[in-house]
Amino acid sequence: RQSISVDVDCNTSNGGSFSNSAVLTYDTLYERDSSLATLAGNYDDFGAVLSIDANGMIFEQDPFTGCVLNGQANVVDARYNVYDGSITFSNCAGDLAILNGSTHTGLGILDDSVSPETLVVGMVGNVNGITVSVVFVLPKF
Repeated sequence: RQSISVDVDCNTSNGGSFSNSAVLTYDTLYERDSSLATLAGNYDDFGAVLSIDANGMIFEQDPFTGCVLNGQANVVDARYNVYDGSITFSNCAGDLAILNGSTHTGLGILDDSVSPETLVVGMVGNVNGITVSVVFVLPKF
């Protein structure tokens, strides 16, 4: 629980490649207990509201894009600040219609070292045969 060094070499299916290195340091934020009651609430997703209820059900209907997100959040281990979950997109219009039917899974933390408390989530999904990753940083209100 001090640090870890990471070296990454990636080759994409279309012939691209990249390399990177990082040193990740341990953050005591990991020691925070987790629960669905703690996670429950409303989060600001750039003007849309992502809601998580006391059972971990996730819902968002974006008034700007039409996208509807439905999903489930879960506690990984109540002794640590890590949640897992998934969301599925529907009703997206225009350029975002490509997301319809795609499901994205990932891990997140609830960061109470900032104000307002913020949900930070990294997710990966498959959109028309292409693997995509996304990071959400959503302040709680």
